[in-house]
Amino acid sequence: MKKVSNLSCWFLVVSLLLFLCGCISSQRITFYHKQLFDLRDFDADGVVNTREQCAITPKGSVVDNVGCPTWREIKEYDEASIYFANASADISTKQLPVLQDFAHRLKQYPDSVLEISGYTSLPGGRQYNQVLSKDRAENVRSTLINNFSVNPDQLRTQWFGESKPVIRQISPEANKLNRRVVLLMVATVRLPTRKWSARIFSSPAFQ
Repeated sequence: MKKVSNLSCWFLVVSLLLFLCGCISSQRITFYHKQLFDLRDFDADGVVNTREQCAITPKGSVVDNVGCPTWREIKEYDEASIYFANASADISTKQLPVLQDFAHRLKQYPDSVLEISGYTSLPGGRQYNQVLSKDRAENVRSTLINNFSVNPDQLRTQWFGESKPVIRQISPEANKLNRRVVLLMVATVRLPTRKWSARIFSSPAFQ
């Protein structure tokens, strides 16, 4: 306690001399004095409250000198398929919830992009299947825009006809899986940078 009192006295003396010389304001003296002796840290990020500029820091985040988290950007990918009846580009009502889910996420991440890729099964002529796969992709795009108010700039369409089948054979099951549009969403997500912790080794993956 005596050491703290002596330190406080020296601090006040030095601050007073600087104040008298015009090198520091009285407000600054009060701030530095508070920062020196008020060491509370409510969000436990290693930066005291008197310096804190980001009061609620995600637990375990790497912070800067004023207690604000640093951020990193990662790419997230989400993929799903919707399926079509034979020789049709019409979207069935049972497929709409898939599109609705993607529409919600596209609005949640306005910088994201959705790739819409159309395909067909193996039966049929090559030119016919190319047009059909295009119609399927374009129909999905139109549905997202007109039914779910998705920004057209977030959508990319492409079509491949029968050239990239899931199953390379002609059968009822193969045809059903090959008549599809594949949706691939690519989103850039900002996450707080995390401190390394030995607690990672308690994960089942390390046991």
